[in-house]
Amino acid sequence: MDTQFTKDDSRALENSFSEYLGLTSNLVSSLLLIIENENSFDVKNLEILSHQISTFVDLTTLVAKFYITRNNEIKEIIKKSHIQLLFVMKGIAIANEKQDLAVLNELIKHELNDNLIQWKINLLPLLKKMATL
Repeated sequence: MDTQFTKDDSRALENSFSEYLGLTSNLVSSLLLIIENENSFDVKNLEILSHQISTFVDLTTLVAKFYITRNNEIKEIIKKSHIQLLFVMKGIAIANEKQDLAVLNELIKHELNDNLIQWKINLLPLLKKMATL
C-alpha cells in the first residue's frame, strides 16, 4: 500500500486549511458582534459565548499547527495569544462563579474583545499571508 503524500494531497490540505482560516475569520467577526451588541452577559448568553470561544480556539489551533510547520516565528505569537485568552476565560469563569456581573462584563467587553481584535487585525491577516506563500 502506497502512503506517500502527493502534491495533490498537499493542495487539498492547503485548501482545507484555507477554509478553516475563513471560518476562523468569520467566527472572530461574529464574536466581536456579539460582544459589541450585548449590554450585559447572563448565564445563557455566556454559555453561547463560551462555546463559540472554544470553537475559535480549536480552529485557531488547527490552522496554526498547519502554518507553524512552515514558519516557527508565528508559533510564539499564537501561543501568547492563546495564553492570554486562557487567562481571560479563566477570569470569566471565576467572575461567573462568584456571580460578579460587573467583572464578568468588564472581562468580556474589554479583555476578550481586545484579544479577538488582535486576532482580527494581526494574526488572521498574517496567517492569510502565509497561506499564499
